[in-house]
Amino acid sequence: MFTITTRSTLSALALFLMFLGPAACSARAQTLTQAQVNQLLKQRLAQANALNAQIQQTTSFPAVVAQLQAALSQVQYQINQLQLLQAALNQAFAVDGLLQNLQRRIVQLAGQPQTVVVIQQIALLQAAMSNLQASLSTIQARISGLQSTITP
Repeated sequence: MFTITTRSTLSALALFLMFLGPAACSARAQTLTQAQVNQLLKQRLAQANALNAQIQQTTSFPAVVAQLQAALSQVQYQINQLQLLQAALNQAFAVDGLLQNLQRRIVQLAGQPQTVVVIQQIALLQAAMSNLQASLSTIQARISGLQSTITP
């Protein structure tokens, strides 16, 4: 009786985990893509270089230099935010990959005879998945916060 109940519970859990897999990806799909972040980063770096060149050429006009420096400061802030966003996106992809690996392993174990060792392994993997899902949620919140500070 215990084996049948455990096996059906684990099978239901495996199906549920397979269902959750795309949910983690859907939150990621709402963010800027890596290519978009890289493009924005290139644009901001070009802007910063152009502003630096203008500052070097207009040193005899203090009011203009102050305006250019203020603009440069804003561009540098955007560069910093884009670099932080890029790092957070990389973390999200890495954590999502780990979650998918754990999910595959749980599904594999759920198909094996349910011994005490297998049940313990599944419980440990579920705990690891829970921790990784919490980490992914934190990273996604950071991504959302960073995106709100970036101007296209």
